[in-house]
Amino acid sequence: MRDKCRSHGGVVLGVKEFERRLIEALAGGAAASSDGVGDKDGEGETVRPSDGKRGNPFRLPKAERRKRRRLERL
Repeated sequence: MRDKCRSHGGVVLGVKEFERRLIEALAGGAAASSDGVGDKDGEGETVRPSDGKRGNPFRLPKAERRKRRRLERL
């Protein structure tokens, strides 16, 4: 089931993560999570070595940004 959801672009959460997000949503709190998923600017904290490309080196790949955006909407 998990693999099927991911293959169609869905985001899969574990029970504990789902419960935590549900409680946050019901409480009306938008507390920042410790894993950095709550970042609204779309930038990650990872640093990649320079390979001659231009652009923002701190920006996550498009697929990862899309995944985080889907998690934020839950």
